[in-house]
Amino acid sequence: MYLSQLSDEHLVELMSWFTTENELNLWSGPDFRFPFDLNSFKCD
Repeated sequence: MYLSQLSDEHLVELMSWFTTENELNLWSGPDFRFPFDLNSFKCD
């Protein structure tokens, strides 16, 4: 296993996984904001 520092590029890739609020809630729980941007995703 290789662990690396989280980067903005990683977050942008992760953000692309979620196109609906329901998809995001299933992954993250109810505390992530939707719609999101890079800044709100980082904070949440």
